[in-house]
Amino acid sequence: MSATTRSRTPDRLCAEAVDLARTAAEEAAAPGVVGEHAGMVSEGDRVVTHFFECKELGYRGWRWAVTVARAS
Repeated sequence: MSATTRSRTPDRLCAEAVDLARTAAEEAAAPGVVGEHAGMVSEGDRVVTHFFECKELGYRGWRWAVTVARAS
């Protein structure tokens, strides 16, 4: 069986989907606790995880993570 190689270069459309990722985080979170975009990482082909600062008291240093993928 051959190994599958995945690109570590972020998919452009997934990488640009910061607003979509923020909206998803805000829908899951309590109002006002999703902070600034704190970066992203390529998880594989057409899959990117965006990170946002967490502004909730008691969670200093934590981040919200939203994974964005596209079919093609």
